Amino acid sequence: MVVGCVVLIGVGPSLEGGESKYDTSALLTSIGLALGTGFLFSINAININYIIQTIGFSADQLNYDGAFVYGLALIPPYIYESINGTFTTKDIVSSNMAQVMVTIAVVFMSYALKYGKGANVQAIENMKSVIQTIIVAMFVTRVIPGLVEIAGMLLGVAGVILIVLT
Repeated sequence: MVVGCVVLIGVGPSLEGGESKYDTSALLTSIGLALGTGFLFSINAININYIIQTIGFSADQLNYDGAFVYGLALIPPYIYESINGTFTTKDIVSSNMAQVMVTIAVVFMSYALKYGKGANVQAIENMKSVIQTIIVAMFVTRVIPGLVEIAGMLLGVAGVILIVLT
Protein backbone atom coordinates (compact mmCIF):
# COMPACT_ATOMS: atom_id res chain seq x y z
CA MET A 1 0.00 0.00 0.00
CA VAL A 2 2.77 2.41 0.90
CA VAL A 3 4.65 1.61 -2.34
CA GLY A 4 1.40 2.18 -4.24
CA CYS A 5 1.16 5.55 -2.49
CA VAL A 6 4.56 6.63 -3.79
CA VAL A 7 3.87 5.39 -7.31
CA LEU A 8 0.43 7.04 -7.54
CA ILE A 9 1.74 10.34 -6.21
CA GLY A 10 4.63 10.19 -8.69
CA VAL A 11 2.66 9.33 -11.81
CA GLY A 12 -0.57 11.11 -10.88
CA PRO A 13 -0.36 14.09 -13.25
CA SER A 14 0.58 11.97 -16.26
CA LEU A 15 -2.23 9.45 -15.61
CA GLU A 16 -4.79 12.23 -15.43
CA GLY A 17 -3.63 13.80 -18.68
CA GLY A 18 -2.21 16.80 -16.85
CA GLU A 19 1.02 18.62 -17.45
CA SER A 20 4.00 16.58 -16.43
CA LYS A 21 7.41 18.22 -16.65
CA TYR A 22 9.16 14.83 -16.77
CA ASP A 23 9.32 12.27 -19.52
CA THR A 24 8.34 8.70 -18.73
CA SER A 25 11.87 7.38 -18.31
CA ALA A 26 12.79 10.21 -15.91
CA LEU A 27 9.60 9.58 -13.96
CA LEU A 28 10.25 5.83 -13.70
CA THR A 29 13.88 6.50 -12.74
CA SER A 30 12.80 8.87 -9.97
CA ILE A 31 10.25 6.36 -8.67
CA GLY A 32 12.86 3.58 -8.73
CA LEU A 33 15.40 5.74 -6.91
CA ALA A 34 12.78 6.79 -4.35
CA LEU A 35 11.91 3.14 -3.68
CA GLY A 36 15.65 2.38 -3.40
CA THR A 37 15.99 5.22 -0.92
CA GLY A 38 13.16 3.76 1.13
CA PHE A 39 14.88 0.38 1.08
CA LEU A 40 18.19 1.87 2.23
CA PHE A 41 16.48 3.88 4.97
CA SER A 42 14.78 0.68 6.11
CA ILE A 43 18.13 -1.11 6.33
CA ASN A 44 19.46 1.90 8.24
CA ALA A 45 16.49 1.75 10.66
CA ILE A 46 17.12 -1.94 11.28
CA ASN A 47 20.78 -1.15 11.95
CA ILE A 48 19.93 1.72 14.32
CA ASN A 49 17.39 -0.45 16.14
CA TYR A 50 19.94 -3.25 16.53
CA ILE A 51 22.70 -0.92 17.75
CA ILE A 52 20.47 0.84 20.28
CA GLN A 53 18.34 -2.08 21.50
CA THR A 54 20.72 -5.06 21.32
CA ILE A 55 24.16 -3.60 21.77
CA GLY A 56 22.96 -0.88 24.14
CA PHE A 57 24.75 1.97 22.39
CA SER A 58 23.45 5.43 23.34
CA ALA A 59 21.18 7.04 20.73
CA ASP A 60 22.97 10.34 21.29
CA GLN A 61 26.41 8.84 20.77
CA LEU A 62 25.21 7.01 17.67
CA ASN A 63 23.99 10.29 16.18
CA TYR A 64 27.16 12.18 17.12
CA ASP A 65 29.41 9.52 15.59
CA GLY A 66 27.27 9.28 12.46
CA ALA A 67 27.27 13.04 11.94
CA PHE A 68 31.05 13.15 12.43
CA VAL A 69 31.69 10.41 9.86
CA TYR A 70 29.20 11.99 7.46
CA GLY A 71 30.92 15.36 7.85
CA LEU A 72 34.33 13.81 7.15
CA ALA A 73 32.97 12.17 3.99
CA LEU A 74 31.72 15.54 2.73
CA ILE A 75 35.01 17.41 3.16
CA PRO A 76 36.56 16.37 -0.22
CA PRO A 77 33.52 17.40 -2.33
CA TYR A 78 33.30 20.66 -0.37
CA ILE A 79 36.96 21.46 -1.04
CA TYR A 80 36.56 20.59 -4.74
CA GLU A 81 33.49 22.78 -5.13
CA SER A 82 35.10 25.63 -3.15
CA ILE A 83 38.19 25.61 -5.38
CA ASN A 84 36.08 25.64 -8.54
CA GLY A 85 34.02 28.53 -7.21
CA THR A 86 30.63 26.95 -7.75
CA PHE A 87 29.30 27.72 -4.26
CA THR A 88 27.60 30.95 -3.30
CA THR A 89 26.79 32.02 0.24
CA LYS A 90 23.12 31.33 -0.47
CA ASP A 91 24.01 27.75 -1.52
CA ILE A 92 25.99 27.13 1.65
CA VAL A 93 23.31 28.58 3.94
CA SER A 94 20.43 26.71 2.27
CA SER A 95 22.32 23.40 2.17
CA ASN A 96 23.30 23.74 5.83
CA MET A 97 19.68 24.51 6.76
CA ALA A 98 18.61 21.37 4.89
CA GLN A 99 21.31 19.33 6.62
CA VAL A 100 20.21 20.60 10.04
CA MET A 101 16.67 19.42 9.27
CA VAL A 102 17.95 16.00 8.15
CA THR A 103 20.04 15.72 11.31
CA ILE A 104 17.04 16.55 13.50
CA ALA A 105 15.00 13.95 11.60
CA VAL A 106 17.68 11.30 12.15
CA VAL A 107 17.82 12.10 15.88
CA PHE A 108 14.01 11.83 16.11
CA MET A 109 14.14 8.53 14.19
CA SER A 110 16.82 7.15 16.53
CA TYR A 111 14.79 7.97 19.61
CA ALA A 112 11.61 6.63 18.03
CA LEU A 113 13.41 3.34 17.35
CA LYS A 114 14.79 3.35 20.88
CA TYR A 115 11.34 3.61 22.46
CA GLY A 116 9.07 2.01 19.84
CA LYS A 117 8.69 -0.99 17.56
CA GLY A 118 10.86 -0.76 14.47
CA ALA A 119 8.18 -1.66 11.93
CA ASN A 120 5.69 0.85 13.30
CA VAL A 121 8.28 3.61 13.50
CA GLN A 122 9.45 2.94 9.94
CA ALA A 123 5.86 2.86 8.64
CA ILE A 124 5.02 6.18 10.26
CA GLU A 125 8.32 7.67 9.04
CA ASN A 126 7.43 6.62 5.50
CA MET A 127 4.42 8.92 5.64
CA LYS A 128 6.82 11.62 4.47
CA SER A 129 5.69 11.16 0.86
CA VAL A 130 2.15 12.15 1.81
CA ILE A 131 3.33 15.03 3.98
CA GLN A 132 5.74 16.28 1.29
CA THR A 133 3.02 16.16 -1.37
CA ILE A 134 0.71 18.26 0.81
CA ILE A 135 3.46 20.77 1.67
CA VAL A 136 4.54 21.12 -1.98
CA ALA A 137 0.93 21.55 -3.07
CA MET A 138 0.30 24.21 -0.43
CA PHE A 139 3.51 26.23 -0.53
CA VAL A 140 5.52 25.47 -3.67
CA THR A 141 3.29 24.77 -6.66
CA ARG A 142 0.01 25.99 -5.17
CA VAL A 143 -1.69 23.34 -7.29
CA ILE A 144 -4.34 21.08 -5.77
CA PRO A 145 -3.29 17.44 -6.15
CA GLY A 146 -5.27 15.43 -8.72
CA LEU A 147 -7.50 12.47 -7.97
CA VAL A 148 -4.75 9.91 -8.58
CA GLU A 149 -2.38 11.74 -6.23
CA ILE A 150 -5.11 12.04 -3.57
CA ALA A 151 -5.86 8.33 -4.00
CA GLY A 152 -2.13 7.64 -3.54
CA MET A 153 -2.02 9.69 -0.35
CA LEU A 154 -5.10 7.92 1.04
CA LEU A 155 -3.60 4.55 0.12
CA GLY A 156 -0.41 5.48 1.99
CA VAL A 157 -2.33 6.57 5.08
CA ALA A 158 -4.37 3.34 4.98
CA GLY A 159 -1.18 1.29 4.63
CA VAL A 160 0.46 2.95 7.62
CA ILE A 161 -2.66 2.55 9.76
CA LEU A 162 -2.81 -1.15 8.78
CA ILE A 163 0.86 -1.68 9.69
CA VAL A 164 0.63 0.17 13.00
CA LEU A 165 -2.60 -1.53 14.13
CA THR A 166 -1.48 -5.09 13.32
